[in-house]
Amino acid sequence: MTTTAPLRVLELTRTIPFGYCDPAGIIYTPRALDLCLEAIDDFWKALLDGKGWYEMNLDLDRGTPFVNVNIDFKSPITARAPLALVVRVTHVGTTSVVFEVSARQEERLCFVASLASVIVVKSRMAKVEPDDWLRRALD
Repeated sequence: MTTTAPLRVLELTRTIPFGYCDPAGIIYTPRALDLCLEAIDDFWKALLDGKGWYEMNLDLDRGTPFVNVNIDFKSPITARAPLALVVRVTHVGTTSVVFEVSARQEERLCFVASLASVIVVKSRMAKVEPDDWLRRALD
């Protein structure tokens, strides 16, 4: 498996659909987690030559299930302005990867999330060290 140069930060912009918001016009809380997962999937695609979670699971027999998720909300997200998301790898452990996803809207910090996952052989759901191709991409 080939990878591009190591990527530690990915910046994205999302438009928030009105359907993501409650009657008060702010994003439903679980949608923030959806945005984090979509951003991390985009990170994997950028890191692994277009291969995201789907390809990792089906083609490479690797998964990265989350074992800890924390979202610290700072200000509301609305459908009125683009949302800037920044994905960072903050830690690569023996069998784990920790991501930070931060979100800003009109220069306001909306949330900071920490998402820790373990690397597993998907077919056995057994925790493993990153394969060489994954370690090279993350280091």
